[in-house]
Amino acid sequence: MSESVIRITNGPMRQNCYIVHEDGIALIIDPGSEADRIIEAIDSNHLQPRAILNTHAHFDHIGAVEAVRTHFQIPFFLHDGDVPLMRRANLYKLIFSSETNVTVPKQVTSVADIRQSDLGPFDVSVLETPGHTEGGVSFVIGASLFSGDTLMGSGPGRSDLPGGSRKALQQSLQKYAALPPDLTIYAGHGRPVSLGEALLAGAGAEA
Repeated sequence: MSESVIRITNGPMRQNCYIVHEDGIALIIDPGSEADRIIEAIDSNHLQPRAILNTHAHFDHIGAVEAVRTHFQIPFFLHDGDVPLMRRANLYKLIFSSETNVTVPKQVTSVADIRQSDLGPFDVSVLETPGHTEGGVSFVIGASLFSGDTLMGSGPGRSDLPGGSRKALQQSLQKYAALPPDLTIYAGHGRPVSLGEALLAGAGAEA
């Protein structure tokens, strides 16, 4: 597997959207806002997107989903546990004093059905990693781990937001620890680092 990753940092929360591509086929992960930039990056690289995959449904991660989904006519995958959170996105954005309304996606497919979908050359492993949200997931694609806001380069994400659980977050960190430490972790915020570095940062934060 020789996937390449394009990172697009967008919106006031400086959230990372990722475009994973190989042989002209692409997956879009967490399109949070600035749909035009995401679409332009796909078109300028002559990519054919197959699906949108979301790690979770906080408003800063789903803001561009509907525009991108309808533009390319592709499925949008989200864990069932985060569908209620997605539907209340415009309520929860008030927590962050955001003035931008989110267009809540109209069609969503459960990540449980991802194996039955045509994702081209990609073998996507879904790891359930709740804690930041109830239905938080991570995606392992080749040598890349897309962790959303569950684990970042500076350590674990927050568990005090809607859908969060400190206990579930700790259990998710244990799942990460069982993965190869040389995976590159692409988180919802911040720069890519190795999984080993992120876990070490997390251990330091708890010490």
